[in-house]
Amino acid sequence: MFFIVYFGTVLGFCLYSWWHLYQAFWRRHWIAAVVAMVVMLLLTFLPILNRMFFRRGGLPALELLAWTWLALIFWFSCTQLLADAWNLLLTLGGMVAKTVAPNESIQSTLLMLRLPALDSAVAGLSLVLVAAIWGVIEVGMVRLKTVEVYSEKVPLEADGYRIALVSDLHFHHGFQSVILHKAMDCIREAEPHLLLSAGDFLDGAISPRTERLFDQLASVTVPDGKYGVLGNHDSYSGAEDSMLAHVRAGFEVLRQQGVDIKPWLRLYGIDDPAVWRRQGRQGEAPELPLVSEEQFGIFLAHQPRRPEIADQQNYDLMLSGHTHGGQIFPFQLLVRLEHPWKAGSPIAFPGGMTLYISPGTGFWGPPFRVLARPEVTLLVLRSTSTPVF
Repeated sequence: MFFIVYFGTVLGFCLYSWWHLYQAFWRRHWIAAVVAMVVMLLLTFLPILNRMFFRRGGLPALELLAWTWLALIFWFSCTQLLADAWNLLLTLGGMVAKTVAPNESIQSTLLMLRLPALDSAVAGLSLVLVAAIWGVIEVGMVRLKTVEVYSEKVPLEADGYRIALVSDLHFHHGFQSVILHKAMDCIREAEPHLLLSAGDFLDGAISPRTERLFDQLASVTVPDGKYGVLGNHDSYSGAEDSMLAHVRAGFEVLRQQGVDIKPWLRLYGIDDPAVWRRQGRQGEAPELPLVSEEQFGIFLAHQPRRPEIADQQNYDLMLSGHTHGGQIFPFQLLVRLEHPWKAGSPIAFPGGMTLYISPGTGFWGPPFRVLARPEVTLLVLRSTSTPVF
């Protein structure tokens, strides 16, 4: 059902885009219009065709082309939808004006304000070009972002404890290694005591290329270890393969498990709900264990679901990913419908817990990020304890 809805929507974008391009450029060139239709349909269904005709998930270059195309027609459809809405508004305004106060000057003014098909198509293509160029640039702009978290549970001697967080790396056979290199540079610059991964580590079958990337990440060592959790794409790739990928990269995966990093620091991680469903388990997350009042508790979960439960269970910090910060505009607005908390900003809860949702380090699908800069997050724990003399 999902694929029917998904490809039905994508096909709608394709036909809508073709119609506007036809109105602008091909009304007198039917051969060009037919050729364009065939090419656009092939590109739209390339994700399916690539997997049908090539083994092991398809060719990376074709997969990249397919996702790029889907982003481009989505953006172009949005621009044309705005143009159509503007023209419709002017048409309705003209009808109202003609009924209420017939005036030829008003009619002519409204007519002049309409966007011709050629103008709207050229403007739309220009905006798409700018968005695509910027999206390619931004996807590689991995930054180190520092967030300070204050708590009386952090001992004075541990003030400044550093935790690096990566999320949504989406390692796959078409992964851009430049992203990993920049992320590793950020981690080394951060000099963390602890390194965490908030899921969606693997996205597809393990290949010799991804194994080399795992080995590179394994070269990054931190004093207190590297821990991760499984995300929904880890489930699609196969939880066992994802576990192997984590181990090769030097991470220990927490699956409904907790570990005492320090006597004062407790870390607990859970599988994504997609992992439970794949294994035939139903319902919500397993019961989250209570954290001792003497320990600073970190809850690591791929999706930022029900953080109020973690707050009630005495956790001090919840770390998640999944949303990518929307990844490309205007998905930032759509993501907030399901996950109302903004990625990239610490959110305080009544019980004292802080929720931080990483906008992600890598990307999924189209190789773009627009207004959703990727990051490695450095969380610095600050003590508010009163010195004892």
